[in-house]
Amino acid sequence: MADAGTTITPDQAAVKTVPVGVKVKILTVNRRAMTLAMFRQLPMENIIDRETAEFRGIPWGRVNYHPECPRKKYHVHVVWESEGTLKHACEYQFDIPRHRLYDELKKWLGAAVLAGTFREGWSRAEVEEIVATVKRELRCKDSVELPKELYDYWNAEKRAGERGAGLREHLDEIRMRSEACIDAVAWPGATGSEMLAERVQPLTNAILEFEAKWKAQYEALERLDQLFIGI
Repeated sequence: MADAGTTITPDQAAVKTVPVGVKVKILTVNRRAMTLAMFRQLPMENIIDRETAEFRGIPWGRVNYHPECPRKKYHVHVVWESEGTLKHACEYQFDIPRHRLYDELKKWLGAAVLAGTFREGWSRAEVEEIVATVKRELRCKDSVELPKELYDYWNAEKRAGERGAGLREHLDEIRMRSEACIDAVAWPGATGSEMLAERVQPLTNAILEFEAKWKAQYEALERLDQLFIGI
């Protein structure tokens, strides 16, 4: 039997099928049923990679053991193998990690709406519809922060009658700041439409593909055979 605090390797462990009318699979260590004490000592690590949604090792099966788990959150406990060690994963069905591409998407979306406004004459309504479309595609509930320069521009346009002669200089200053923001992200002369097609949409697709793959991997874990452990 494995001592307390030691690593349990795949060579020590096995899955034994017991014929009792229905198929029962028992997780064993050194030919004895793995106890709860040993199960609790398995290192806790996610089996689904947070960047690629690939499995990080070989799943052995599910364990129906939920002593301290939130009842309202659907999840699955999995025993899996990686680098010669048995591990324990707890994956939550709806807790799909926010992919690192979200930050890249926000950066390009911000540059795209600035370029669309100052290089193609997009209205505020058009900009807000574009942002809403991206959020709908990603089923994103978070607010999307638009560049400060856009709000400055929209507010200046609203108060055009109040500013008088100084309005042109103020709008030019906002335009210069906006062009600098665009050039810091995009290629020279890039339009908002080009950035939407060549950067924003591909990034959106990549995020959606990642989330779909993550859901498929979770469903595969749910379909694993249940492994029984001892008391």
